[in-house]
Amino acid sequence: MRERFAEQFKATVPLEAVKEEQTLQEPSEKYQVHPNQISVWKKKLLQDSAALFERKNKKDEEYNRLNRQRSGLIDRKETRLSVRKQCFLLGVTRSRLYYCLKPGKPIHAKHHEAIGRIAEAQPFYCYRHVTFELQSRNVQPSWKQVRLIRNALHIKTSHAKRNTSVKHPLNPIYPYLLKCKEIRHPNQVWCTDLAYIKLPEVGYVYLAAVLDLYSRKVLSWKVSNSMGSRFCEEALREALETYGAPAIFNTDQGSQFTSNTCTRILHEQHVRISIDGRDDGGTMCISNGSGGRSNTMRFFSADIKTLDH
Repeated sequence: MRERFAEQFKATVPLEAVKEEQTLQEPSEKYQVHPNQISVWKKKLLQDSAALFERKNKKDEEYNRLNRQRSGLIDRKETRLSVRKQCFLLGVTRSRLYYCLKPGKPIHAKHHEAIGRIAEAQPFYCYRHVTFELQSRNVQPSWKQVRLIRNALHIKTSHAKRNTSVKHPLNPIYPYLLKCKEIRHPNQVWCTDLAYIKLPEVGYVYLAAVLDLYSRKVLSWKVSNSMGSRFCEEALREALETYGAPAIFNTDQGSQFTSNTCTRILHEQHVRISIDGRDDGGTMCISNGSGGRSNTMRFFSADIKTLDH
């Protein structure tokens, strides 16, 4: 009686032969299968492997193509065979034969011009602002309709992106010193970062904090309503005067802490400078939740009138 093998077994045995780590004789002795049979399975596995990457809708495309060809063979003027009979003989449904694709209509075309003019005049308006603007002109589209029209017209809101890590092209570049480094004691590594906070009736302000990487203690922090480097220098000086100098000072590539003034302060204290690279994130003190919330709460208790103008 001819022996039958399971499908999983047929895939496992030739797979070892395909890897070319063993000869055909070795899996033959291991699984008690003739080498010729393994060779046949291996050949079939290689031939059918392309089907694994075949698009799922390829069969649907072929089916639709054949249906279109068959539909073209139907003659509605034929007197001997009715349309119903022709569809039955060709295996085509009459709904497919009678279906006509309607031409697409622009969505809410009457609002396109008004929304386009608002986008040109106020490119910073989002779809909700555009909706309020139209409603003030006695035009009553919903915000969903406005969003749909803006997407159809490829209109996007223009706004300033708040990037606090833009490096200055003239500032020196320092290596990243914390890769695979074990932090063993306080004052071994300090790190710093910037974050922006939105305040009612004030706008955006910027928070700079210096943090000890071992103890996670906030050593100093300063707030400013501008992205200059002066408040960063003040935070750095305050931390150095209070806690002494660390062995390594780590920051990102932002131009505030890589400026000549900040680096000169660190060089005077004989501090090694470490700067995060593109793939070396994870040490920044505010953005990674290692004290950002406490920094923010302490900031809100401060006197806003002391901000630099």
